[in-house]
Amino acid sequence: MTAAPVRVKLAETPAEWAGAVAVRLAVFVDEQHVPLASEMDEHDRSAVHAIALVNLPTQEQATGVADLEHAPSLEPARQGTALRAAAQAGKYLPLSLSGARTSAKEAVTLAPVIGTGRLLRAAGGVARIGRIAVLPAWRGQGLGSRLLRLLEEAALARGARQVLLHAQVHALPFYRARGYLPPEPQRPFLEDNIPHLRLTKPLTPDM
Repeated sequence: MTAAPVRVKLAETPAEWAGAVAVRLAVFVDEQHVPLASEMDEHDRSAVHAIALVNLPTQEQATGVADLEHAPSLEPARQGTALRAAAQAGKYLPLSLSGARTSAKEAVTLAPVIGTGRLLRAAGGVARIGRIAVLPAWRGQGLGSRLLRLLEEAALARGARQVLLHAQVHALPFYRARGYLPPEPQRPFLEDNIPHLRLTKPLTPDM
């Protein structure tokens, strides 16, 4: 695995968004067999997207993931994910990025994103977090926690007082350790054929 440092931030360019889509396709569609029609949806266009981005030397930043074929942690970009991600990224480009100035090359380039998550606005002071994913070679390094924290801060800054998420059952310890609890006793429910639980967490400035 590459030893390049990783920065967690909100997606600001079409290339960063396309990189986030590539991660979601690699993790949810290819690894977990979620149907593509379920994974990408109209909510992506209005969502806030967080990314974990590998910091590259300036020359490599200019050319993107295509120059990282030696890095096993970004291997999904060499297995057809890049082309599929570019197509889906264009279809569901977030409205906040639709006015971003970009060249034709950047529009089909994937930034070196290795993790992602999204935030949806909701009524009544409740925001929804979801689609948190990290490429396999980069797991176990705290990136999921950093992505989740950034999305919580973004929700708080946008006036939310509580966040809601549907957690895969196997990830319940991860979310419990970060203050998420089921609002009432419940049984797991299937979402894309994967057992989930509904969890919530209150947001405060000193969380």
